[in-house]
Amino acid sequence: EQHAGGGVLLHCTSGKDRTGLGAALLLLALGVDEAVVVSEDTQTNAHFVRIYEDFCTHSSLAAIGVPDRDITPGLTARAHFLKAAIEHMRSSHGTVRKYLVEAVGVSEAVIGRLRAALLCPCKLD
Repeated sequence: EQHAGGGVLLHCTSGKDRTGLGAALLLLALGVDEAVVVSEDTQTNAHFVRIYEDFCTHSSLAAIGVPDRDITPGLTARAHFLKAAIEHMRSSHGTVRKYLVEAVGVSEAVIGRLRAALLCPCKLD
């Protein structure tokens, strides 16, 4: 659905898997370098330390004695998961952009509108 001048909210329970993949797909479709996308995705971990600590302390898993070391991995963004998803898209369609167009049904026109709306003609020195 199109919204004039509006934003988009991506979210999931931990804010890392579905949200991270959705943001990564958008950035990759815009032409952002994969290494930058993966690095940005794993920055989630630095920003959610307190939330993860609270979850480990107050979750039902903690209540039944599951140690933090067993809970935390499920709450952190892992670069190798995102890289594996990207590699799967590339192996099945050649590029992530082609995956979005062919498998997901995102049109080139939509990708063009996203580029126009989200990228600036900036020159970095």
